[in-house]
Amino acid sequence: MRLNPSAQSIFTPLPTEMRATAAAQYFQYLKAKEGHLNLATRTLSGREPFFVRLAEDPVRLTLPIDREAFHRAHAQARPDPGLSRELLWLLAIAKGNRTEYYGMEAHILVNGILDGDKADTQAYVDMQEVYHTRILLDVLRCFDLEIEVGQPAFASRVAVQAMVRLPQRLALPLILCAEFVATVVFRLLLDTGRELFGHIPELWERLDTLLQQIMIDEVGHVAYCRARLGATGLAAARALLPMVGASLLSDQQEFALLVGKERFAEAMANFHVDGITQGCTDPAFWLEAPAAA
Repeated sequence: MRLNPSAQSIFTPLPTEMRATAAAQYFQYLKAKEGHLNLATRTLSGREPFFVRLAEDPVRLTLPIDREAFHRAHAQARPDPGLSRELLWLLAIAKGNRTEYYGMEAHILVNGILDGDKADTQAYVDMQEVYHTRILLDVLRCFDLEIEVGQPAFASRVAVQAMVRLPQRLALPLILCAEFVATVVFRLLLDTGRELFGHIPELWERLDTLLQQIMIDEVGHVAYCRARLGATGLAAARALLPMVGASLLSDQQEFALLVGKERFAEAMANFHVDGITQGCTDPAFWLEAPAAA
């Protein structure tokens, strides 16, 4: 897989001094944005007002979507032929949420999350991932769809368990790949969502607002993960990236049908933080190495 210079730079080590201060910088960003972390309620005090506003002004549109086909496909490993692009998008949201949920539940069970005043940078990153499950369920509720989050495919479960249980020096290259791929996936879901539902202003405004939350988080996770790796770890991540991308397409076939392998590969190859965050109203955390003299 060929990457453009911007995408390739993610797998190039940051200067030593930037790496040394990255976790502290990101921690300050997260504390200011997210507030107090409460593991018992799985909440961040700075993010909860957002969900209060959503609850006070719900969007529940009963669009002409084949709900029976959605729920049937949601229960199946492989999608039926002939599903509409709208249903493929909704199924990609629903099934993508399985990996988010499974990953965080496994992580909390094995490693836990530091709480309250003990919370560190990683704790905030973990709690943001917990919120992603909640956000994606809210996306489906905009279409008056309620689901139970199932388990992801076998390959995804194996990858999650590796990231959760391996020593950090071995797990981090895989985690960086997973964050990179997730960022590209959510950008494509945002773009295809606009193509499909942008003509319904009330609906699209809510979907855009929800998915932007995830986009901003994921970009920060990529930056943080990259900063934690040196040359050897980043080279390992670069080598793993094609496999992680292919696994995503194999496990989440509705997403693969929705965007196509070529569009996905092009988005991976042309990753650029400005393009990824285009249209987002809040700033993302990012670390940019100074240009060579």
